[in-house]
Amino acid sequence: MTDEDDIREQLRKAEEEEKKRYAKERQKLHENPLGEEHLRRLIPKETDKEREARQEENRKTSPDFQKNNGFQPWFEVDSQRGLQWRRNVQRKIRAFLIHGSSYEWILWKMKRDMGIMTSTAKKIMEDAFEEEPEPEPVEGRPKKK
Repeated sequence: MTDEDDIREQLRKAEEEEKKRYAKERQKLHENPLGEEHLRRLIPKETDKEREARQEENRKTSPDFQKNNGFQPWFEVDSQRGLQWRRNVQRKIRAFLIHGSSYEWILWKMKRDMGIMTSTAKKIMEDAFEEEPEPEPVEGRPKKK
């Protein structure tokens, strides 16, 4: 073997030892129950009633509610369930659009007033933009144009 081959062999051995040492350190980290678990926040399980009560308390103490001097926000947040609630929100979205509000502003307003996620707000807005399809033609004579 030449000197060059000896150096390459030494470097390869050093590299393998370093990989083994690194693998052992990672293994120790995963074996340690306090490795990363103590950094995670524990989220307690809650029932629907407890969640509703917590959200109601958050609404009462939210800075947005206090900023509005006690006035309710434009979007109704009391009962965010059911098709009727969704239909009412879509009606308000259409009204904002008629009065010239931008898509981004309506999205911001929904997120601020209702505290919903962006993806949910976008889905509701997409549904509001849909137009009612034309009714299916009745069997018989074709329509006159």
